[in-house]
Amino acid sequence: MDTSLCNVPAVTCLIFCAKLALPLIKTHGFTREALSLSVLSLPTPLTHPLPDVNVTALFGPGDDAYRTLVHAWLDDARHKMKEEVTEKM
Repeated sequence: MDTSLCNVPAVTCLIFCAKLALPLIKTHGFTREALSLSVLSLPTPLTHPLPDVNVTALFGPGDDAYRTLVHAWLDDARHKMKEEVTEKM
C-alpha cells in the first residue's frame, strides 16, 4: 500500500485521513466521498480528491471505508467527552 500521501506508516495515514474527514461529515455524511475529499486538507494537500480506487486501496472495499469513518467519529466524540469531564474537575 502506498502511504506517500502522509509520509507515515499506513495505519497512521488511515487514522489521519479519517480524522481530516470528520468536518466533512456534516455536508457529505459518512461516505467514501468524505474520505476522498479529506486529502484536500492534508498539510500538503493534493490537488484533487482521491479516486474511488484509492479510497478502496486505503480504507477497504464497500462498507469498510464507511466503518473507518464511523470509528474515527466515535473516537473523536469519546475524546471530546473525556476532555469535558477533565475540565470540570
